[in-house]
Amino acid sequence: MTHKFYDWSNRSKLPLLEPHSAAKHEVLQAYLERYIEMLTADPRQDVLRLTIVDGFSGGGLYKHAETGEVCTGSPLIFLETIKRMEAEIQAKRKKSFRIDATFFFIDHNEITLHFLKSQLRKRGYGKLIGERIFLLGGVFTNLFPTIMEIAKTRKGRALFLLDQCGYKDAPLPLIRKILKQLPNAEVMLTFSVDALVNYIADTEQFRKCLNNLDPSGKILLDRDIREVETLKQAVSASGRSAQWRLMIEKKLLHRLTHICGAKHYTPYFITSGKSHRAYWFLHLSMHVKAWDEMLKLHWQHHNCFVHHGGAGLDMFGFKPDNCNIDFNFDEIARQQSSFTLMEQLPRIIHRTKDGITFTDLLTKCSNNTPAHSGIFKNVIRQLNKEKLIQIADHRTGKQRRTVGHWGNHIVSNRNK
Repeated sequence: MTHKFYDWSNRSKLPLLEPHSAAKHEVLQAYLERYIEMLTADPRQDVLRLTIVDGFSGGGLYKHAETGEVCTGSPLIFLETIKRMEAEIQAKRKKSFRIDATFFFIDHNEITLHFLKSQLRKRGYGKLIGERIFLLGGVFTNLFPTIMEIAKTRKGRALFLLDQCGYKDAPLPLIRKILKQLPNAEVMLTFSVDALVNYIADTEQFRKCLNNLDPSGKILLDRDIREVETLKQAVSASGRSAQWRLMIEKKLLHRLTHICGAKHYTPYFITSGKSHRAYWFLHLSMHVKAWDEMLKLHWQHHNCFVHHGGAGLDMFGFKPDNCNIDFNFDEIARQQSSFTLMEQLPRIIHRTKDGITFTDLLTKCSNNTPAHSGIFKNVIRQLNKEKLIQIADHRTGKQRRTVGHWGNHIVSNRNK
């Protein structure tokens, strides 16, 4: 992760890492651990091929702004987590296993990269620099074509961390290319939606910023900009700014994910207590299980994540009288999710005449709900207990009490 205000030129004074950025690092490490666990579940597997791209890497070390502790940045999190996971997996297997990972760490500042290189050497990674670890000075967009060609040649899996400080340094068409040309790739994108929404204006300067983000001009149309300006004026007197913010966030999210071509995404806010500015920490992928695992981490790290919307299957549904309620991924939110899904899921299942597998149900609902698979399973178990649905084993067809396997079939009793 890098930021225009972070400075690694003074080796005795590390840049400060705010708690919300530390939370992102925790989620990154936890997701990487789970990601590797899922991809190495088959004990017969002897190699996992990964391409790691950190588009805004920074210098690799920070000082925590509150605790004063030295914190590792994303490059060292990638390297050390993968090294540790490889050793843990090998220890459980008789046959040899290795993670064949190539790392690209990009930063526009040569001083920052020099500091990162020194840290890598101190930790024993010096011999890998230029072989498996590539420190690239420059702008992500300029280096993107070369990195993509290498990633396509390597095949395997790919993770892109695009932890930009604003909203225009990781253009959406490039993300679309990642997901289209590398079907097994996933993207973690920091997007300062507050900064974008705050500065929406019918000016040439703002349109230039939008053009950097999306040259097609589809992210916000001229009429959208005029509509937002009108809404801002209309609500300024009443002080109900959450109304127009929720509306524009919903529109932005729909356009952003459509332009990127992501089938599954988690669009939740990570909040900064210091700046009072919220960021989307978006996880974009083509696979529902990847969506589910990342969503579970939002719940685990609920103190730093928030969703400005509802608990059910229409999480961005605009309700003017209820637009100030935040969803905080806590126990209250879990109860709200279960209660709402108890009402909504029977209707969804009933509309599928021949029933639906749990995988297809989750795929259908994923981008419209903050509820993960565990919450869905608990609700479906309760619906089955109340005899509103039936669950059939995906192999034998016998009735079950719980979902279990994602291939199990769910049928509404109203369709019987």
